[in-house]
Amino acid sequence: MTRATPYPDTITTPVSRLHLVFELSNSTWKLGFALTRNGKLRERNVPARDLAAVFAEIDTARRHFKLSEDAPVVACYEAGRDGFWLYRALTAVDVECAVVDPASILVDRRRVHAKTDRLDLKALRMLLVRYAEGERDVWRVVKVPPAEVEDLRLLGRERKTIVEECTAHVNRVRSMLSLYGVTVEGSVSPRLASTLPAIVGPSGDRLGPAAQGQIRRELERIDLATKQIREIEKQLRELFAARQREALGRRVDELGAAERATEQARRLQELRGIGQLGAFTLATEFFGWRQFKNRKQVAALAGLAPVPHQSGDMDRERNISKAGNPRIRALVVQLAWGWLRHQPQSALSREFRQRTEEGKKRGRRRAIVALARKLLVALWRYLDHGVIPDGAIFSPGVRAA
Repeated sequence: MTRATPYPDTITTPVSRLHLVFELSNSTWKLGFALTRNGKLRERNVPARDLAAVFAEIDTARRHFKLSEDAPVVACYEAGRDGFWLYRALTAVDVECAVVDPASILVDRRRVHAKTDRLDLKALRMLLVRYAEGERDVWRVVKVPPAEVEDLRLLGRERKTIVEECTAHVNRVRSMLSLYGVTVEGSVSPRLASTLPAIVGPSGDRLGPAAQGQIRRELERIDLATKQIREIEKQLRELFAARQREALGRRVDELGAAERATEQARRLQELRGIGQLGAFTLATEFFGWRQFKNRKQVAALAGLAPVPHQSGDMDRERNISKAGNPRIRALVVQLAWGWLRHQPQSALSREFRQRTEEGKKRGRRRAIVALARKLLVALWRYLDHGVIPDGAIFSPGVRAA
């Protein structure tokens, strides 16, 4: 007679590790404590963001499960609007914490399935115990940036947001003028406000008072957004200069996280075709605080890696995953087009031209994504290993090391 192998949780070995899962919301946090996968789940509610209550519940759970006062605690929560402050608060008191990518958690594939906070706690508990036992592929853990780099990259994100808002204001001005058959040649600037009373459409109609008022207010918002963009760019320039002075004469391993990011941004700017904003975004969002083992990890994190699709005799690659950082993916595609213009003699540019000799639009779109992936890998090798991209040239005044 064959006996079934007992489930790991049925083995009567002592467990000295406490597992804690969080279900976060804006008003109340649900905490789930457990020792094993199938053991009893101790559920508690605490006010949102009340760390004192969380730490008190941890101490109570240790006593409840008859653990020592210094028994290790492993915790997890899903990445989201609460960011990483909870991770830093937990690790500061020696609680091992994993911030989990919610999209990596397997769910029931039926069209309609039950979903409650209690069920989520149970599912997370099961995965957390497996993760703590060494099954690192049960989910994907988010790499938490250093606090100073997280603050630093807000500048680039804020600028991008304001640029998008400015573009929306410009489009609304053009749309309002189109209602009267009027088009604006060139850029839309606040100077347009003084000419509004004199604008006459093809039918002889002038802009109404309400239309003039709306356009004038949109132009004021454009003026404010433009000033804020200049202010952010000035702050970036001053920040670069200050960080470079701090890093002068120091080894890379002696630099702080923010200093390393700005140093990498400076090195990226040495390559022709990469400007200050692009270099700053690459350093603070991607390269500055991560360690990549190989080129596949680089491409995968940017969402530029192809997705395999294999079953039986069928084996092919689908489109790129788009599962990584969308800011980096969009930026690298832009840099790839700029690379073709500013680095025409590089190996990457020559390969692109060879692949697109027929000139089909669809082929060029696919080829530029492939170029973006290879360019990102080449920049990683340049920063981490000092390998200059084949055939690349430096900006004027920069001498290759």
